[in-house]
Amino acid sequence: IEQAFAADGRGGTELGFGAAVYEAAIVLSDFLAIHRDELRGKRVLELGCGAGLVSIVCAKLGGAAAVVATDGDATSVALAAANAK
Repeated sequence: IEQAFAADGRGGTELGFGAAVYEAAIVLSDFLAIHRDELRGKRVLELGCGAGLVSIVCAKLGGAAAVVATDGDATSVALAAANAK
């Protein structure tokens, strides 16, 4: 997963924190990968997707029917889209 950081070490977006993968996203992604049967065929909406890790896990490992990843920061959305390719 690509991340973006500004020179001051912050997240590299207008909001300053959205383009980094947080520990909570890693833990949630691990949980979802373990319980992937719960995701299969479901529709997933992630609000505040940042770099997109959780949405990518839902789509690629969980077999979700559809995944929509959103964020209030356009730079984060672009980063998530690039990571999903």
